[in-house]
Amino acid sequence: MTLLFFSDNPWHSLYQRPQHLAVRFARHYRVLWIEPITFGHKRHLNPTEVHPGIHAVSVPLLPHNARQRWMRVVSRHLSHMSVIRWILLQLQSLLLRRALRSGDYDTNNLVLFLQNFQLIRLAQRMKAPVLAFDYIDDAFGFTDLPDYIHDLWLTTLQAADVITVTSPTLNRIVRHAAPSEASKVHTVTNGVEYEKFTQSQPEPPPLDLPPGDTPLIGYIGSVYPWLDFDLLEEILKSLRASTLVLVGREHPEVGRMISRLSTYENFLSLGTRPYADVPKYLRRFEVGIIPFRKTRLTAAVNPVKLYEYSACGLPTVTTDFSPDLAGFEDLIYVAHSRREFITHLGSALERARDDLFRKELLHFARENDWDRKASAIRTLIQHKRDQP
Repeated sequence: MTLLFFSDNPWHSLYQRPQHLAVRFARHYRVLWIEPITFGHKRHLNPTEVHPGIHAVSVPLLPHNARQRWMRVVSRHLSHMSVIRWILLQLQSLLLRRALRSGDYDTNNLVLFLQNFQLIRLAQRMKAPVLAFDYIDDAFGFTDLPDYIHDLWLTTLQAADVITVTSPTLNRIVRHAAPSEASKVHTVTNGVEYEKFTQSQPEPPPLDLPPGDTPLIGYIGSVYPWLDFDLLEEILKSLRASTLVLVGREHPEVGRMISRLSTYENFLSLGTRPYADVPKYLRRFEVGIIPFRKTRLTAAVNPVKLYEYSACGLPTVTTDFSPDLAGFEDLIYVAHSRREFITHLGSALERARDDLFRKELLHFARENDWDRKASAIRTLIQHKRDQP
């Protein structure tokens, strides 16, 4: 059986939910990963193996969510020309069908798994018996998208046989936008590779972290404009005996804020680190933080880092960026102001070595292993396939 995985991101970009699910789907299907051609990433115009059982092919797509503002502007202007969108669809179809032929994929037994709803027209051309739509984030919270993108989203909601979302807020958004499709919608939150993050064999800490017993307050994830940089500065001022560490890819628009924070001696921004090394950094941290601003995007976010922090036994302190955080109130510290965030950090630092609390965090992480998430989605797909 063949599963076509229509992804928002290249395989070799930030390793998160898409790759975790694809790897587990590959235990049951032949997976063809269809990714957008993205500036700065290698293009796969012919199917290229990126993981056992998974080959990737790249297709052209207007980069409405590009990191560079000029690319977003050009993309928006081009999108107003329907002929451009038609040409892109023909190229996408040509590349995909060529990939299916060259890889000898079984096109009579297809499952479509769509995360990139901008590719819905391409997906529909495959005429597969099951189309599953996995809606990860509120796409309209990233940037101002052209009207036709909203139309494609609504088309996807109507065309999908199964819809999975990552948070209760996204669930409400989808049900409100398409009430007639409500019965299709299922919440399957993010997760963690439990064994990978909890393994405790002795290993030296990363050399780019401060040596000694200095408490480290850490954030691992995208360093993007949705972070509250004023809050980060307040942490640096208030907890000078601790070091604040950011690990993650920096957006071009946050350079000025990072430069400002870098004037503090207890601040360290390390940039991107390989996913395989993330647990090594987390094991050196005392507390993990999620310093998000409250925006349309973050209101619907189900942070992967919450599960990864928990799998390493780290207390989590977060801003109140989403109403969904109420579902984790027994496990995390939710701050409703910057002053309260600092207070919670002090409490979390004291609780970092509480063995009973650590066991609670580990149990939570185990219950949210990626194996369980992929299995839940595959069960929904299989149930739909088995229906007469």
